[in-house]
Amino acid sequence: MLARQIEPDWVIIDERLARRVAFAMGLPVKGTLGILLAAVLAGLLSRQEALDDLQRLLARGIRIAPRWQHWFRTELRRESAENRA
Repeated sequence: MLARQIEPDWVIIDERLARRVAFAMGLPVKGTLGILLAAVLAGLLSRQEALDDLQRLLARGIRIAPRWQHWFRTELRRESAENRA
């Protein structure tokens, strides 16, 4: 499998079963929200842009479990608080 050969920082997978397989193979996994959070942490997106992107995904019918939406918002708040400190 290519991902094991190139040893990426992470593989981007949102589908639950595929994530489980990737984890079982020892691959680092990020989903859409993880990528958005990484972009905020890297200074590529603002917190508000990331929240707006989440809303756009939901408006287009992308299903994101409420617990993951809550996780994402919590992480963004935490990052925002750490930057103010």
